[in-house]
Amino acid sequence: MGHDLAIPQNARIVDLSTQTVLPGLMDAHTHLCLSVDIKLDLGSFWIVAVQRPPGFRAIQGAAHAREMLESGFTTVRDMGNSGNYLDMDLEKAIRFGIGPWPGPCFHFSFS
Repeated sequence: MGHDLAIPQNARIVDLSTQTVLPGLMDAHTHLCLSVDIKLDLGSFWIVAVQRPPGFRAIQGAAHAREMLESGFTTVRDMGNSGNYLDMDLEKAIRFGIGPWPGPCFHFSFS
């Protein structure tokens, strides 16, 4: 098993023996392209659904994905409510590494 593995001669060894190392966290219930804000929409989902244009929600979803990754989450399951399949477009952009968001180290699934 692991104790019998040979270390390649050109391997860079990083000593993390004094650090805490965690696997990536998972969030099984997200709405990356949906955010209700008391200042912008009186905290009403219906106002968000009607008044927030899809482009704004897509950009907001990308920002939320980056925030999740920077907080230690590497996997999310998006529960939808994004309107016009924005969540699926966001997943595709992340998977292909397009734009300033997480890239292939961030895994996205749907419910």
